[in-house]
Amino acid sequence: MQPDMDLPLFVERDVSEQLCSWMRTAGRDGGFMVLVGNSCVGKTRLLFESARAELADFAVLAPDLGDGGLVNTLAEASFPLPKLVVWLDELQRFLPGPFFVNDELASHTPLSASAVRKLLAADTPVVIVGTLWPEYATELRATELAPDAAAQHPRYPAAVDILSIGGVRDLAVQPFSPTERARAATLAARDTRLAQAVADHDYNVTEVLAGARQIVRRYQQATDLNKAVIHAAVDARRLGIQAPLTRELLCAAARGYFTTIEPDDTWFERALVELSSSTRRDDRATAPLIPLPTADHRAVLGYTVADYLLQRQAWRRRSEQVSPLAWQAFVDHTADLDDRLRLADGAYRRLVFGPAEALYRALAPGSSDAALGLADLLDDQGRTEEAQEVLRAIADTSDAAAIQLARLLADGGRIDELRARAGTGDRRAAWVLAEVLAEQGDVAELRARADAGDADAVDQLIGLLAQQDNADELRRLADAGDGSAADHLALVLRRQGDIDELQQVLRARADRGDHNAAFQLADLLSEQGSIDEALRVLRVHAEMGSRAAVGRLSESLIQRGHVDQALQLLRSRADAGDAYASVRLAVLLAEQGRVDELRIRAGAGDYEATDQLADLLVRRGDTDEALQLLGGLAETGDRSAANRVEDLLRQQGNDDEALQQLRTRAESGDLDASNDLARCLVQQGDVDEALRLLRRRADAGENAAALRLAQVLGDHGMLDELRARADAGERPAADQLVSLLSEQGDLEALYEEVHAGTEGAPSELITYLEAHGEEDRAQQLCTRGFALPDNPT
Repeated sequence: MQPDMDLPLFVERDVSEQLCSWMRTAGRDGGFMVLVGNSCVGKTRLLFESARAELADFAVLAPDLGDGGLVNTLAEASFPLPKLVVWLDELQRFLPGPFFVNDELASHTPLSASAVRKLLAADTPVVIVGTLWPEYATELRATELAPDAAAQHPRYPAAVDILSIGGVRDLAVQPFSPTERARAATLAARDTRLAQAVADHDYNVTEVLAGARQIVRRYQQATDLNKAVIHAAVDARRLGIQAPLTRELLCAAARGYFTTIEPDDTWFERALVELSSSTRRDDRATAPLIPLPTADHRAVLGYTVADYLLQRQAWRRRSEQVSPLAWQAFVDHTADLDDRLRLADGAYRRLVFGPAEALYRALAPGSSDAALGLADLLDDQGRTEEAQEVLRAIADTSDAAAIQLARLLADGGRIDELRARAGTGDRRAAWVLAEVLAEQGDVAELRARADAGDADAVDQLIGLLAQQDNADELRRLADAGDGSAADHLALVLRRQGDIDELQQVLRARADRGDHNAAFQLADLLSEQGSIDEALRVLRVHAEMGSRAAVGRLSESLIQRGHVDQALQLLRSRADAGDAYASVRLAVLLAEQGRVDELRIRAGAGDYEATDQLADLLVRRGDTDEALQLLGGLAETGDRSAANRVEDLLRQQGNDDEALQQLRTRAESGDLDASNDLARCLVQQGDVDEALRLLRRRADAGENAAALRLAQVLGDHGMLDELRARADAGERPAADQLVSLLSEQGDLEALYEEVHAGTEGAPSELITYLEAHGEEDRAQQLCTRGFALPDNPT
């Protein structure tokens, strides 16, 4: 790695030693480092200088942008690899996700997780380095609610798979700190470019060196026509178009930003030349538009926006409405299917229904995601029958479509069609049909479906029979061996006061080994005063191996004053390896104050005894011994013990020591400790440190940290960061932002979030309008959205 002698002097960064230390280790064992930071903060230069210092004898592989296939091929090599650095600047372009663009001419494919794992496990060390903007990192790690489940799952699982591989590290790179600026000032006497950068207080040092001022000046001094092209390009990117922006797209879309009349397109060639020129001395590396060549470098495939200008303008234009003409140009001139789907989703989120519907309809025949989006859009507009028709086309191959269709059929009273779909084996339809029949109280049809083997119908029938106190029907099902029916029959018999039959039913089930029935029988016998018989029933089931029966029996013995019998029972079970009995024994010993036996069991390694002994010691005031015991448990990784150690330290007034222990646990990777640490820091008023911690965890893809971060940002009015995180696809931030704006009654800001495409903003806006007497406006937005070309706001 030979330095470019034309580079300005390198200023050591605050994270330089941390990065160099990592590279020294990676130089022996391999590793994958991702530097995360905004455009022009010096990520690439920092990587270069660190690698030059620590990995000077390594070969370097720097694939063309997006050519993950080259790396994948290398990973399959049959020959020994040299010591190698794989250089992936703009890592998002190599990962499988929204920012990878397939160059069909070059046959580009995204990086694969298996390739990364193979390279990191190579016999010779392979060091992979990459750079990402924070919003790209957040979006790639974003989660979303699965269409047919209540759980969050990664939006881009293949990218998450790579970023979560063991050995992949993130390191945040910030703009120059005061310390870094001071270092730069010291070096400035030897480098005039560095001196100029330090003297510029409008831009950060690295921004000046990267030509940010010149890029911004070229934008600011651009003619209105040239700015129209830039705005079209920036909006195309923020609406989800990631492919190279073609001349046709830019020319057509720019007209949506005109303030003058241009009868022909002769203006466009001049604008394109001016905006992409980098040949003049003052224009070097500062062109607002960058040409992207074809694989053979014989022609221009399209254009992209200079990173710094894109990041700056995308933020400034985030809530700008896109004109009808620009929307139409994006629809007409976007060819990539993924881009078209993202564009459709972006239009839908912004309540621009016309372009969204046109794109969804064009994509639906080959994309279930597009079909589902179209069905949602139509249903939102009250066009339910059209939505059903769309879903019917894919319901046989998409579980999400099947459940959505079943719900729409049920809501629309189309029970016959629901029956027909259930009859053809559609499990989702059968499930919804059973719910509908139960709501209607239709025992006969539920019974018929249950008898035919429909498990959902069985469940719903049993619940309905119990509501109707239909003991006869429940008895029939219980006699056929349905345990749920037997449980519900017992409840009905108790409500009806038929204690004799209840006892008979419970005894028969208990005799067959049904532990739950045995517990109910024991309770019933106890209520009737047959204590000895109740104990006998529980003892039988305890001897059968039921841990719950052991617990119930021991509790019953204690209630009747037979503590020694209870202890004997629990000891025998605990010594036989019954963990539940060990817990009950330790609790009972502590309740009885039997410290000596607790000490003996704790000394033998009984975790529960140690835990209970510590509690007992605390209650007696022996806090030091309790801390010693709990500290030992905490060192084994017991989070509960660690939490109690910290609580005891606080009770003793040792807040700093408690916080330090919590910080140590958090730094070791304990997610619960990280959340607790953030909470404690906020409570103590150290919001900045809490935010640093939460940002690091949220940026690593931890949803709990993202939720807590959004709450802290909202509580402290940090709306800009909430907006930035919402724009990057962080749903907790979006939810917190729109909820906060609604609570504040900031209607204008809610409209802006809709125009920005913030998740959840449309529903929050419509709910707000309905709650404040603007039902007509709310209904108009539901059915027509921001109808083009007449956008009202």
